[in-house]
Amino acid sequence: MPTTLTVTATVTDAGGHVGSATATATIADGVPTDAEIATWGQTTTTVTSNTTYSSTSGQVVNGVHFDGARVSFTGTDITLNDCLITGDASGSALVSVTNTNARRIVLNRCVIRPKTPGNRNGIQGQNFIFNDCLIEEVTDGVSVAKSGYTAAQSGWATGVELHRVVIRRLSRWTGAAPGDVHPTDRVTHNDGFVQAGGSGTVLDRCLIDARPALQVGHVLLQSAAGVVYTKAQAYALADTAARISVPIGSQPGGWPYVAPWDSNGTGLYSRGEMSGPDFSAMMILSSQGPSTDFTVTGCEFRGGENMVNGGGNPWVTGAHLGVWTDNRCDRSQANQGSGGNNTNTYRFSGNWAGHITFPLTGPGANTYIDGATMTGVQF
Repeated sequence: MPTTLTVTATVTDAGGHVGSATATATIADGVPTDAEIATWGQTTTTVTSNTTYSSTSGQVVNGVHFDGARVSFTGTDITLNDCLITGDASGSALVSVTNTNARRIVLNRCVIRPKTPGNRNGIQGQNFIFNDCLIEEVTDGVSVAKSGYTAAQSGWATGVELHRVVIRRLSRWTGAAPGDVHPTDRVTHNDGFVQAGGSGTVLDRCLIDARPALQVGHVLLQSAAGVVYTKAQAYALADTAARISVPIGSQPGGWPYVAPWDSNGTGLYSRGEMSGPDFSAMMILSSQGPSTDFTVTGCEFRGGENMVNGGGNPWVTGAHLGVWTDNRCDRSQANQGSGGNNTNTYRFSGNWAGHITFPLTGPGANTYIDGATMTGVQF
């Protein structure tokens, strides 16, 4: 919750006259609240065409609604404040920082949400900093990758910092055949955050919820009587309520082509009933060299088949996975392990023991939201 500080200063001059002044400031701490999120992306002007920013002189853009338009960067020291970015109807990310000349791109209090639903990511690239931003209803929220990567660049600095960023409601799509929505599968593989390689990424007080968006994409819930819910009704369902998909092939064009999620048998949304397969809050890979030297602190993670999945990023000599402290998670992973405090939360799974700072008890401990110690972490 935000902390409000009030400071009063009193001054007495040589003649004994007393004067005082009071100032109040609100400091954001912890992960963002719904009330805070509702204040982001308050726009005053509208742009309806794809826009590329190439300035190198510290350009600042305020309050723009990019209505049906993508945003790309090829310049340096560019800041967007209070913008709403909805992307176009292509398969490209809504925000692109893939140009090798782009540096120090900053987004403050922005909302990234597609106008036209489709299989596309929120932001892709490197060298960007997000403060107090919302990303939702996309396939992958944040995709960190280096354009034109070669093996000689292993260990590259990502330049990515996420401060109090909310990534949630990932959009699940199904395909008639493998390759339609994923290179090898008939469902999208959805990651709140995915990194292909590189070092130095910062995640600070972020909220990443890897459960699917409801009534978006190919996830469409209905009642037992076959009545399709509104979005508000779907999100308001009780934890124990049955999550029933519309039948396979029932929608225009034949979607969903396969089941958009697999029940894990718990019957409880809070225990991962809709969290799999192939959802993750964080996916850590090494396709562009090892991913190393993260700073992940004060974050909250929810959902995912395996919540944080680092199985594709094995330890290599000399590498360190960074400092992970004061993070919290729920128990809504599709893979429940043996249940209780042993759900599949962090699966680094690559011989990282001794090569990561990750306390499970004591100062800086990473725990469940209720404070319980996780027993199933795999290093």
